[in-house]
Amino acid sequence: MSLKYSLQLILLLICVFTVSCKLSTSDDTDPPEIQLTIKGDLKELSRGISLYLDINDDSKIDYVSVMIDDTTAITVESNFDTISFDVTPFADESEHILFVKVADEVGNVGESEILDVVITEFPGWRIYDDKRLNYGDGVSPVVIDTNGQLLIGTGMGPGGFYIFNPTNNNWLQYTSDNSPMSYSSITDIKLIEDGRAWLANNRTAIEFIYGLNQWGRIFNMPINPNNGELEEISSIEVDKNFDLWVGTWYGGLFHYSGHNLVKQYLYPEIPSNEIHDIIIGDDNTLYATTSDVGVFSLKDGIITTYDFFSDIYWELVCVAIDSSGNVYASQGDAGFIFNGNNWENITLPDFGARFFPMLVTNEGLLYTQGWSTGLISWDGLEWTDYQNYDSPFYNYSVQSHLGLHYESIAEAPNGDIWMVAGGKLMRYRPSLGRIS
Repeated sequence: MSLKYSLQLILLLICVFTVSCKLSTSDDTDPPEIQLTIKGDLKELSRGISLYLDINDDSKIDYVSVMIDDTTAITVESNFDTISFDVTPFADESEHILFVKVADEVGNVGESEILDVVITEFPGWRIYDDKRLNYGDGVSPVVIDTNGQLLIGTGMGPGGFYIFNPTNNNWLQYTSDNSPMSYSSITDIKLIEDGRAWLANNRTAIEFIYGLNQWGRIFNMPINPNNGELEEISSIEVDKNFDLWVGTWYGGLFHYSGHNLVKQYLYPEIPSNEIHDIIIGDDNTLYATTSDVGVFSLKDGIITTYDFFSDIYWELVCVAIDSSGNVYASQGDAGFIFNGNNWENITLPDFGARFFPMLVTNEGLLYTQGWSTGLISWDGLEWTDYQNYDSPFYNYSVQSHLGLHYESIAEAPNGDIWMVAGGKLMRYRPSLGRIS
């Protein structure tokens, strides 16, 4: 072989070796590529969770670390396809970022995409501690519009009411400083339609066009001619014509349309000295719970009372209607259901039902409060006591310490159950809860 060809061969070998070294060096410095998913594609985590990892070449992986914010939650050195661990140490009901770091055998480190999650103490539950929603013995009414926004009243004190958007955790507060409310304790809230609602305190009903942040009609309660007392609002309701109905503690029932008082029904025309709660069904029948005659109804100007309640001693405080038109009414420790023809007792559990407040969901599940156990529910056949499950009500001593007897409860369009308990806003998502 001539010297010329020998030199060419040597140069070729040098080039091949150089390229090979560069390729080898490039391969050695490329970080591992990872795809991360959470079992169930959950955005809200509690208790034990499982992460699924898809790593480009896991045979060369040395370890994987799961990061929650800037803290290492767990590190594993084998079985890189699935990582299971408990997130309870991070359960503070707030938002976090979760991702994984993957190191290969030569020290290259890759990171997965970042997942935004909320970590809660109890599966399916989220407790919002950032607002105090009742004061003293006040009740905090809650209503939810079709967009999932919550309108929340506060009890006694300076709180006024809030509009809360759970999508972005945005709170808007309204008090006598930025609204025409002369007295801040909210007795009741009812939607007229999305963007418009009626708010009631003891003396006044005020229309709020919250979609435009504008205030509308104001109705001040008149004097009751039977006793000379200024009427105090116990409950309000909106009928299918968008008219306002107001029930009062002195046996008054008032019907407003537009800007006018259409009719006031007063005792003895109304067969009660005290109205607690009113609700209107799809057929525009109004039902009222009272302190002395149980339930009466009003439709097309005709008042109906029910002999079923003639032997009921305690006052009836709450009323609800399900999607089939069945009416539910409650005492302090008794419940009743009306199918349009007959009233029947709801057999109570042995764990101290208080039956206030009360919610019947779109699926016909009745939620109410066990006085000694917190939340309970009834499916028409049997009761579920949430003290027996992994929930904020799981233990009476813990519940008492947290003050989790609740004052109000409502259902969101997506099936979430919202309540105010111990002055805290709480949300229960049945699809995530460990009830089985």
